[in-house]
Amino acid sequence: MKLGVFLRPVWSYDAMRDLAQHSEELGYDGVYLNDHVIGLMNEARMPFLEAMTASAAIAAETKKVRIGHIVIFNNLRNPAYLAKTLTTIDQISKGRLDVIIGTGWNTKEYEGYDLMNNGKGMPSGPRRVSMLVETVQILRGMFDNNEFNYHGKFWKLKNALNYPLPVQKPLEIQIGAVKPYLIKMAARHADGLNIRADLATLANDKQIYLKELKKQGKDPKKFHYTGFEHTMIWCKDEAEYDVLAKQQAQRGRTTPEYVKKYHFVGTTEALIEKLRAADELGLEMMVIYVRPASTLSEAKERLSSFRDEVVKQL
Repeated sequence: MKLGVFLRPVWSYDAMRDLAQHSEELGYDGVYLNDHVIGLMNEARMPFLEAMTASAAIAAETKKVRIGHIVIFNNLRNPAYLAKTLTTIDQISKGRLDVIIGTGWNTKEYEGYDLMNNGKGMPSGPRRVSMLVETVQILRGMFDNNEFNYHGKFWKLKNALNYPLPVQKPLEIQIGAVKPYLIKMAARHADGLNIRADLATLANDKQIYLKELKKQGKDPKKFHYTGFEHTMIWCKDEAEYDVLAKQQAQRGRTTPEYVKKYHFVGTTEALIEKLRAADELGLEMMVIYVRPASTLSEAKERLSSFRDEVVKQL
């Protein structure tokens, strides 16, 4: 299983570039930004650089790592313009772009940036899924064709031009999903599925995905299954692990035993075991944020130690 690095522990471009280059030097497989225009949760006013612009710059200053977004916020951009932007990043990176896209869920961004126009706010879940289906169809059409027409419910393209095409042929599209209906949508319309979940949920959701692929008459070997874990907490000893398991159990309304068995937290030995289990589930790649690390120096040190003590044992 390959491992990518989440770059948002730091916020300035210089720090993100340095962390990306450090990850590349350590042998990690990719570097990824989440795609938002404001900080999340209770940190909306924190400095937050736009992800496409930052990723294009990082692509120009790296050589080997994959570049991507975890995940692209559909509706933040017109889908034809998004196709052009992603094509450009694939060109800049010489074919290193990963495309992972989701419905877009943050009400503050829908309202603050008036993404649906005229103060309409965030669309309903089913409507956002329908819009994502059209976006994926438009991306596929524009990634594969220099000229593309499309007539859908939400967008209508007349001779949309995309010169040059992406370097990767095909430039594949994964769906970021946590709900069964989106997992099924990924099987029907995309080239892969990315899930943020614990080990038990990863196993369950894979079965949903495989069942839908089979229903659609598709070969699972031709589709991608990847993950994202932005709270991978690396404990220094069993005592710290015990305390953390109790805390996470209380927050998640589960048990410490469940946390220890399935959550991506724990000592060196526990994380090695859990990452091996994820690999055995068929996860091709996981984007990780190894905590605690809230500064550039901390993030670099954690990634170095994690590579030496955990990754090399996998």
